[in-house]
Amino acid sequence: MNSQKLDHHVPVSFSAVYRVRPGAEPSVPALLDDYVTAVRSAGHGTISVSAGVSEDGSRLAIAALHPSTQAAEAHLIAVSPFISRSFELAELESVIVLGTPGPLLEAALTANAEAGATVTTASCRKGFVAVPPSER
Repeated sequence: MNSQKLDHHVPVSFSAVYRVRPGAEPSVPALLDDYVTAVRSAGHGTISVSAGVSEDGSRLAIAALHPSTQAAEAHLIAVSPFISRSFELAELESVIVLGTPGPLLEAALTANAEAGATVTTASCRKGFVAVPPSER
């Protein structure tokens, strides 16, 4: 995967697409609602989360933006119960990480690739996290 030195000031974005298992479609909206609520209340620095289901209900997608590798690692710890639930309802097809994964995310990406998911990582050559004027 990515063995570069961790950068504390470069954002990390993550997106994943899952194939929903037959019969699991009715359970997916509640999973996503619970996931987004948990991320919002966890307070680990996630900047944004988007989660949705395709029109036909066959795919679910999740995207998250973190201000740093450390925030992405904290996010992974906080959402681990939802990751387990998501694998009961859907199979991971692909994941893309832009930025430097920390050791937990690196291990998860390796496991996902070994399980057959397409895993893409790319280092972030340039990036920033906009800080509202009120927080400068």
